[in-house]
Amino acid sequence: MKKLLLISVLIVTFGALFLGCAAKTQSETDAVEDAITGLFSAYNAGNYDKCMDYLVGITDENEDTIKAGLAMAHGFTGDIVVQVENVTVDGSTATATVTATIQNQTETKEMTLNKVNGKWKMAGEEAFSQD
Repeated sequence: MKKLLLISVLIVTFGALFLGCAAKTQSETDAVEDAITGLFSAYNAGNYDKCMDYLVGITDENEDTIKAGLAMAHGFTGDIVVQVENVTVDGSTATATVTATIQNQTETKEMTLNKVNGKWKMAGEEAFSQD
């Protein structure tokens, strides 16, 4: 049960994202999938600096706290295997169905990404807030 809760928290953490608008192209859907898999690949490699490249809402004040939180979470979860499906791009907003497997526990969530300065990113600050 704790593993499922942790899976939910991590997926929500990586999936709490901003909203926006534009047209769907194959290259854009690939870029969205690459952003999601890139985030989890960096997480699995313990490269939390690289994780920051996939998140928005990161400031000098919260970056170290977020990286420490990711490191602590990785200590509990180990690696996360993700499968990305049903990518939809609408302007500067994209959604995707992400199935994450942690320690043989699987959960599926919809993630939202925003295109920021030409790159697809997920919210960082909002994802880690206690609200």
